Amino acid sequence: MELVARDPFRGSLVTHPASAGRGFATRAVGQLTHDLLELDLTPFLYVSKGNVPAVRLYRRLGYVHHATVVKLRYGSIRY
Repeated sequence: MELVARDPFRGSLVTHPASAGRGFATRAVGQLTHDLLELDLTPFLYVSKGNVPAVRLYRRLGYVHHATVVKLRYGSIRY
């Protein structure tokens, strides 16, 4: 993976249930974290507190809880 800009970026990582437990997410997030730190950038991510496997993975990789984000939407509009 090569990062070409110093601007923050957003992406998603989703593991198909059939591939869960094989270490794909650990390797991907671990490598991305390493790459960002090598660029003197501060890695951060968003995760739903109910996504226990992801929270466990991120904590194992050294991430700590920093803030809680509340998402609000108007009426029945769905995105």
